[in-house]
Amino acid sequence: MKTYAIITLGCKVNQCESAALGHLFEAKGFDKSIDPGAPDVIVINTCTVTGRAAMQSRQAIRQAVRSNPGARIIVTGCYAQTAPEQIKAIEGVDLIVGHHDKLRIAELLNQTRRSGVSATVVRGGIGQACSFASMPSVAFADRTRAFLKIQDGCNTRCTYCIVPYARGHSRSMPAEEVIGHIQHLARAGVHEVVLTGIHLGVYGLDLEPTSSLFAMLEKILNETTIDRIRLSSIEPTEIEERLIDLVVQSRGRICRHFHIPLQSGDDDVLRRMGRPYTREQYAHIIHSIHHRIPGAAIGADVMAAFPGETQAAFSNTFQLIDALPVAYSDLAVLSGFIILL
Repeated sequence: MKTYAIITLGCKVNQCESAALGHLFEAKGFDKSIDPGAPDVIVINTCTVTGRAAMQSRQAIRQAVRSNPGARIIVTGCYAQTAPEQIKAIEGVDLIVGHHDKLRIAELLNQTRRSGVSATVVRGGIGQACSFASMPSVAFADRTRAFLKIQDGCNTRCTYCIVPYARGHSRSMPAEEVIGHIQHLARAGVHEVVLTGIHLGVYGLDLEPTSSLFAMLEKILNETTIDRIRLSSIEPTEIEERLIDLVVQSRGRICRHFHIPLQSGDDDVLRRMGRPYTREQYAHIIHSIHHRIPGAAIGADVMAAFPGETQAAFSNTFQLIDALPVAYSDLAVLSGFIILL
């Protein structure tokens, strides 16, 4: 039996897609490699959300090639979608697969042979969207939590972000499919499902008829028996009072956890980032959640060294985070130095 290994970089959406890829490999007769040094096939599911993430993706590819000279090396993910020519320049890569064909990798392996030259399957071009690609809902073997991607792509254009060009426009999984996946996971013994997406808060706006994340959560509460639902990340402008109320009314079935990107606590930097809120509006949202749900775990994403950011602007961010009831913050650095909050 042939064996496979998957190396995942980046976000929870990539983790979700890697779990589905593993399931599809096993359906094609592959076995998950127990020995990390000897798989027949290695898939690197890449990220390119920052320049550093793209660099780490290249490093992971080169490391896989060096450590596994007999393995077939497949590269997929956002970096594969946006920079296939850069990946082709890395000797030892057998196959480069874009998002549209990511779930066909096990099938594509049977259609290509090792030739010393990278085969590229990247359709649509950067930023071209396709329909929502449903994938198997997979429970991790050693956990009672599973990720479920219910949305992909993004329609906004923050000035620092390449993701909309890698993932295309926003697409949502139909509501009945969401319910079916969650029911399947509950039957498999999963106690918590993490709803993930590139821009989760706009879930359902592209469906016919249109829907919303709030409506989807209500449907999950009413039509499934899953113990807990967790939201991965949601934009500050998409935190509605009724959503906060629903979390309270769910009596713990919707986890009291909100990951809300801040990026900057300086209004001028937020404006240049293309973020549609002010520091005051962000603070109001955080305080509203804390007031209604005192024990909620609130997390934030923060960027340091955005081009043109002054020491005063950085201080504004530091002071805002310090004053807010946030449980944790994730830091991204946009230049060659690191400032730890």
